[in-house]
Amino acid sequence: MNVNSNIKDSISADLSRVLEICEMYGAYGVEWILTGITFTIYQGELIVIAGPNGCGKSSLVRGICNLLPVQNGSVLIKGRDFHLLGRKAFSRLVAVVPQLSVSQVQFTVAELVIMGRIPYVSRFKTYSKNDREITDRAIELVGLTHLRNRQIETLSGGERQRVNIAQALAQQPQLLILDEPTAYLDLNHQIEIMELLQKLREDYKMTILLTSHDLNLASMFCTRLLIMKNGQFVADGKPAHILSPKLLKDVYGVESIIVQHPDENIPHIVLRRKRLKQSSNNIDI
Repeated sequence: MNVNSNIKDSISADLSRVLEICEMYGAYGVEWILTGITFTIYQGELIVIAGPNGCGKSSLVRGICNLLPVQNGSVLIKGRDFHLLGRKAFSRLVAVVPQLSVSQVQFTVAELVIMGRIPYVSRFKTYSKNDREITDRAIELVGLTHLRNRQIETLSGGERQRVNIAQALAQQPQLLILDEPTAYLDLNHQIEIMELLQKLREDYKMTILLTSHDLNLASMFCTRLLIMKNGQFVADGKPAHILSPKLLKDVYGVESIIVQHPDENIPHIVLRRKRLKQSSNNIDI
């Protein structure tokens, strides 16, 4: 069996609609968090959703996963209403990598990754040879074969995030969603994680949606950037087409300069300092 093609076969090659959201409204109690969200994700896109704290990025991820009460609108995954999908059916279509946290689980890399096969395992059944082969291939794809028998708690933050991505790949999803996958990682591991996601998109036509605070990092790797403010999208397009000092001022309240990246044909944001006004009263510290 060619496990590599097995993973590829789970992802259709045509430029089809993977996720369609129309007029999504979501709320916690009486507070509206998402207001009229509408967008479509196509096969093979790597989309980054960015915006200030509290704008609704993580809430949107929860809404797509049916973890936030959606009051109105529709969410279609490969043309299927997500409300009508059972948990196993949903998990065969969508894999979610949550924000990285300190791991205290007593599992090896291989033991954790194979849990991504749970949506395919019948009740009271054990993992099959096929499940184990797909697990091994997922570990190989993220470059952790040499650590497959290591305890999770002994790994670095970047390595743990690769394990989380491998577990998601073992699900063979149509859509991979990551909530701030580079948060809490050093610069080297941030680049490594984003390059891994780019490779999955380019080599396997994986469709990827992630949230991020780093607009410069997003510009380097995404095919499309969506900017959120107050539960709505205020910009959607290629970074070079939408990023501007005015947009950053309106959304983040910062002054900036947009320059050309010296090595890539992409915009790069240079922030201006906020000079605090000096008080007329001298305060001893």
